[in-house]
Amino acid sequence: MNPVIARPYAVGIFDVLGFKRKFEKLGLEEITSRYRALIDIVVKRDEHLAEMKTFFPDLKEGPYWCAGGEIVPMTKVYAAYASDTFLVWANYTWTDLHERTEDELEKLSKDSNHDWLFQPIPCDAFLETCSELMCRSLQVGLPLRGALAVGDAILDKERSIFLGQPIIDANLLEHGQKFIGVGMCSSFVSQTIPKRFALSFSQQMKKSSVHEASGLILDWPRHWRNTRPFDLKKIVESMNTDNAFSDYYGSTLSSIDKSEKAAEDVESGKACPIRSNYEQFSYSREGNIAAYVRPVRHCTPVETAKLMPKASKPKRRVKKQ
Repeated sequence: MNPVIARPYAVGIFDVLGFKRKFEKLGLEEITSRYRALIDIVVKRDEHLAEMKTFFPDLKEGPYWCAGGEIVPMTKVYAAYASDTFLVWANYTWTDLHERTEDELEKLSKDSNHDWLFQPIPCDAFLETCSELMCRSLQVGLPLRGALAVGDAILDKERSIFLGQPIIDANLLEHGQKFIGVGMCSSFVSQTIPKRFALSFSQQMKKSSVHEASGLILDWPRHWRNTRPFDLKKIVESMNTDNAFSDYYGSTLSSIDKSEKAAEDVESGKACPIRSNYEQFSYSREGNIAAYVRPVRHCTPVETAKLMPKASKPKRRVKKQ
């Protein structure tokens, strides 16, 4: 078994609002079923990466060139849950950075084509997973309140060891809020965050000053608008049935309004969001980036499904006369 080692992670803590009453109303079996629907968000992503490895056995964590000139980071997002709490995490720094020798790293640090190795992993996949988790939680009737942080931690799913400062920071900020949404700790916003993921918003804070708060929240309502045809406000309003949480829903609706007003405030640049938003992968650097090579174009999930081989139908047996 691998040794337990602390390393930098991006961490998200999410709690179900009004869990006690929901548990009493729904029961263990129904709550478990809804929890599985949320955890499946990460499971399905893992299955997609596993399918990719059938085509590319040597696939590992890192940035990959695609034939169209895009760069796509291959990273994993992990999740676990206990009682009413969900924990989502991802590596904050590249695995290679921790596996190479000091001599190798010193040599690479002098090569500008490898400077991406010494920068944080682009947070897009992690934030997309957190956004989908928020959206799915409303659809299954388990609205979440969460917070994101970065820092050194021990996150060992195999041994069920989850310890570290980012968990503490995210937990403190999560409890300091009153809304359905996700706050970002100061530690989290020290990295590059594309505009489409973040909103400036503080109305949800229970106190005017919380040490861990950055003043930014996750713009998950934008993800909802991009992936679902249903009216988000109507769904949130329909869930506001408990006076104990009426302030929470009011702040939630305000954050949705803020997201809608910022709908046009998206990052500029070409189609590839990684190259448009991250200096280490910028288009201005042209091909001078020592990323790995994947000899295919970057496909959307729909395009990938169309390219997958279909199972052949069994031949019909014709009875002899």
